[in-house]
Amino acid sequence: GSIEIKSGKGFQESGSINMGTGKAVELSGGVEIKSGDAVSSSGGIMLSGGSSTTQGGAIQLIAGMSSGEIGGSVELKSGSGGAGKGGDIKGVTGQSTGATSGSIDLATGNAFSSGGVAIKTGAGELNSGSVSFVVGEAGGNGGNIIMTAGKGSEDTAQGGNVKLSSGSSVTGVGGELNIQAGDSELSNGGAVTIQSG
Repeated sequence: GSIEIKSGKGFQESGSINMGTGKAVELSGGVEIKSGDAVSSSGGIMLSGGSSTTQGGAIQLIAGMSSGEIGGSVELKSGSGGAGKGGDIKGVTGQSTGATSGSIDLATGNAFSSGGVAIKTGAGELNSGSVSFVVGEAGGNGGNIIMTAGKGSEDTAQGGNVKLSSGSSVTGVGGELNIQAGDSELSNGGAVTIQSG
């Protein structure tokens, strides 16, 4: 059977639903939301914000804060596929017919030494996956891809490096490194400028 937990309707505001475990001195309890196992296809879990004529509802996943040690982590992990294909993780912002579509921001927090951002594919016994940075086409100007290393603010501090390196090979041919400016059908093609500081 099904279980439905729903707050009451309201003329101005509907009721809220709060689910949580109690406080504790040592370890507080966890909250687990899980669909049941099945032989064929198990059920999914959907978190959806409400629709609105002005601004849709938001969904926030926030890990716990720590006053003196390590803050909680947020992990998004798709399911393993056994002998088949593993599950995908897709992040797509909302569309817009008259304005700008939503943005995706991946950033680490400010700190004495800030954390890094790693985008990489897993190792493969046959072929490893690729990493693609692709800007969408436009009726006007195409978007840019900007890669900028960090600035050193002190007098003796060194600015960050930008390193482009192709893959090596043990017995085959090493990977190529191609830098090519864009073509133009009716005007001049783009230029390639390499300049030291």
